[in-house]
Amino acid sequence: MAARTYLAASLGISRKTVADAYALPAPENGLVGKIGRGTCASPRPV
Repeated sequence: MAARTYLAASLGISRKTVADAYALPAPENGLVGKIGRGTCASPRPV
């Protein structure tokens, strides 16, 4: 995923809004953070 600052600027929203979205549990925001690997989209069951 994009860096929080870049994502906020490209979407025209605050960095806090992006940080709040990243802080939601993975099932709610679709993101999974991995230490040393960054933040990625979580796999969705089919």
